[in-house]
Amino acid sequence: MIHNLFPTAVYMEKDLSQIDLSLDLFNQAGPYFAKAESGFETTLENYSPATCSVSWDPIPLKKTRPFLDFVKQHVSRFLSEGRYKNYDITVANMWFNKMTSGLNHPMHTHYGYSLSGTYYVAVPGTSGKIMFHSPYDGAYHQKLDTEEFHPHNSYTWWMGTEVGTIALFPSYLRHSVPAEQFDGTRLSIAFDIILRPIKQLVATASTSTTA
Repeated sequence: MIHNLFPTAVYMEKDLSQIDLSLDLFNQAGPYFAKAESGFETTLENYSPATCSVSWDPIPLKKTRPFLDFVKQHVSRFLSEGRYKNYDITVANMWFNKMTSGLNHPMHTHYGYSLSGTYYVAVPGTSGKIMFHSPYDGAYHQKLDTEEFHPHNSYTWWMGTEVGTIALFPSYLRHSVPAEQFDGTRLSIAFDIILRPIKQLVATASTSTTA
């Protein structure tokens, strides 16, 4: 009997409640877009472990709070469905992406965070694919040929998204967006999450009060 050990939790849910606000934020971000190396437009300027630089940061804005609360609610569901403990949830950063036909987003991770995610605001045609790549792909071991793909023998998975889909996954999980042919512009909001143990926060607060 094969035991499928160490599965990776990827959360997908459709929730249209933030589309209007997201489109409004995209309009406000308009002047701050620049081309990434692979050609798509983004407000992300630089990404490095545990930090990123954006050309426009909407997180401090009062109008963004409903979106931040929305993300936190879905992170709480991710934790609950995964049978994880409760954590204090912080949306560490947020940026905007525009992708047109024939462009791709190369394989990458968001190293240094707990979870990463994307909210899909516009998904024209076949532009909704996101690829996930096994952490073991590229390790120094023999890859076995398969007759039929299953969760225990696959190195890549693609999942479809649509307008209103929110995706959450561990930040170490490599992912990419393949090039597709479609009409229109794919709009997505990406973000990273920091999870802090609640007990640690309580202990820190208690120490500060005593001091």
